[in-house]
Amino acid sequence: MDAKWQCRQQGRDAPWEVREAMEANAEQWLVNRSEAWGFTLDTTPQLSGYRQHQWQRKQRQIRFSSVDYEGVITVADPERLRAALFNGVGRSRAFGCGMLMVRRG
Repeated sequence: MDAKWQCRQQGRDAPWEVREAMEANAEQWLVNRSEAWGFTLDTTPQLSGYRQHQWQRKQRQIRFSSVDYEGVITVADPERLRAALFNGVGRSRAFGCGMLMVRRG
């Protein structure tokens, strides 16, 4: 994530500072996109499973990060949420990320 790089550029390289910045950035990423995906967040999402992925493909270095969210949402626009569920979300869909799993509360 860019948050990790920014932290280090600001001289904040303690592991807890970097983790805090990355979690805040990941949460804001979801909040910023939730309306477009047809839902609102009822609670602050629980973040887990942060991973950095990296491999070589056609002489290019591919790197991206993924994180798992868990929380409670309210459906605001069923059609948008259906599209997000069927098509996935985020830029790393081609790599198996961006899948939404929802269940009734």
